[in-house]
Amino acid sequence: MKPGSFFLLTLMVFFLYSGAATEAINERMSASYLFLCYFSLEYCRGYPKGACTKEFNPHCGSDGITYDNKCIFCNAYIASGRVLRLKHLGKC
Repeated sequence: MKPGSFFLLTLMVFFLYSGAATEAINERMSASYLFLCYFSLEYCRGYPKGACTKEFNPHCGSDGITYDNKCIFCNAYIASGRVLRLKHLGKC
């Protein structure tokens, strides 16, 4: 992880757990949700790609769809306007 990214993530966690920020954050914007947003953004850097391999390494998306591999998941992530999240690796 780049030093700047680590600093921003640390700063974000600090503010998430401060009293004023915690009161302003609704249920959807929990620390785990923000981590998943950051993770998906970093995980899918360099996408979309025009063609994906046919390797099978399933990724379960927040939409309940199992994507065959990282490339297909990240292309869908970009196509969703960066709304799609990775729930976990493996089939849904």
